[in-house]
Amino acid sequence: MNRHEFLKQLEHALEAEMNPAKVREHVDYYRSYIAEEVKNGKSEKEVMDLLGDPWVIARSIIDSPLNEAEDQYTYADYEEAEQEAPFGTPEIKIKKITGWKIAAVCVGIVLILVLVISLLTGLISMLAPVLVPLLVIWIVLRIVENHRR
Repeated sequence: MNRHEFLKQLEHALEAEMNPAKVREHVDYYRSYIAEEVKNGKSEKEVMDLLGDPWVIARSIIDSPLNEAEDQYTYADYEEAEQEAPFGTPEIKIKKITGWKIAAVCVGIVLILVLVISLLTGLISMLAPVLVPLLVIWIVLRIVENHRR
């Protein structure tokens, strides 16, 4: 397989599940990588053998967590967003939180709740030996004071 076939297969595999700007970005990366390796003295065949199957590379790119990140935009994505929203029109962006992000948020909330509860119980257990007798004395004084009247 030569460089052109490799890049064409990679592009075809990525097109099904990625936006065109990201596909261009990945294909350009591999195009420059191949050119750099050839410039460094490797033959095109050696580079193709090192890279392996373009379908496997495409699958790993698509399955990569970085591919799912909503906050990673290319300049072309930014231009498309600018063209879609005319001046004065409010633009609403919704980030999709999925998978491990939801689990991490839930674990974080549970840990914070456990921390707050443990701090409160620790504070109560430290202050109880002092506050309970003071509360009893205060109640007795109120009863005695009300009895005198």
